[in-house]
Amino acid sequence: MKLNKTIFAMLLSLFLFLPIVSYAAGEGTLSVSTVSGSKLGYSLYWNSGQGNVKIERSTDGTNFASIGETTLNYFVDFNVEKGISYTYRVNVAGKMITSSASDLSAGASVISDIRVESGTASKSEASVVLYFKTDKLSKSQIFYGESEAYSSQTEIDNSLNQSHTIFLEKLTPNATYHFKIKILDKNDQNPTESADQLFTTPALANETSVLQIIIKALTDAFAGFASWFTS
Repeated sequence: MKLNKTIFAMLLSLFLFLPIVSYAAGEGTLSVSTVSGSKLGYSLYWNSGQGNVKIERSTDGTNFASIGETTLNYFVDFNVEKGISYTYRVNVAGKMITSSASDLSAGASVISDIRVESGTASKSEASVVLYFKTDKLSKSQIFYGESEAYSSQTEIDNSLNQSHTIFLEKLTPNATYHFKIKILDKNDQNPTESADQLFTTPALANETSVLQIIIKALTDAFAGFASWFTS
């Protein structure tokens, strides 16, 4: 069916003058994370917006300065310094959203959530597993012994972590040990130590002697023979 030219012209005119509707992303969130690698930087990500998005940064949370703009929904900021906290904000579809970031590998750290789980005990040795957390990325070392003199220590774990797992072995079974945790930042500075902690190693399992194994085998054999003989 062919449209009347007048009707077609009216429809076309109506379409051309309709306002363009854009669906703005809600207030959304601005995610900021540390860039992996040897160079310190922060990666920003937000809900998609339309047009240029301006990125601003502040070191006091109040006074912001523009650091760039993009038509994408992410931005990487490498122009940062160690030990400084930054607050970022972006204008996404008319909505201003903010988020903060700080260097998680510099400065003193806080130790928390210390716990010890029993490992194994075999022959004359036992083991345990230590778990703890730090609020910054930290290196760690454990000092331990059967007194607060701490006769042993682990090598420094140079991997930077916030969740730490340390395996201690060659311990005396069923014995009480003292230990403390020492952490350092990535530059081997700002040492922090925990208070003295205690754990008890697992006891040796009951071991069956060779003679006991032989006696049990003979007992089972004679019991079976007697059952067969009387049946």
